[in-house]
Amino acid sequence: MSNYLNKSESSHHNISNFVNRCIVNAYSIYIYFMISICYNLELMSMWLCSSK
Repeated sequence: MSNYLNKSESSHHNISNFVNRCIVNAYSIYIYFMISICYNLELMSMWLCSSK
């Protein structure tokens, strides 16, 4: 019985680790996208201003 409890606890721990990793990955991808979009907008605005 105690062995079963330990197993379920470890699987729950693995699931929470997996979820945490997914959240961190999604967050870092989101930040990366935001930075790249802002950077591209800045480059485009500089290009538009210089082409005038």
